Amino acid sequence: MANPGSNYDCQKGCRRTFKPVCGEDGRTYSNECVATCQDVQVARAGPCPGGFAPYRRPPPKLRPAPAPEPSA
Repeated sequence: MANPGSNYDCQKGCRRTFKPVCGEDGRTYSNECVATCQDVQVARAGPCPGGFAPYRRPPPKLRPAPAPEPSA
């Protein structure tokens, strides 16, 4: 599977079609367009061993701990 000459309009964005591909960088991309638009060559169809590294869910936002009540 190769990317050169692919007709993706990266300025418009990629469709959200989930058809995973393994990039030459060893990371899985949701589809060939996403990999191509991130300047990554597609190594093969299907996910890479190890999962979807570029698409990890961000950690939840942490709230600051409440201030301790003044002791009387």
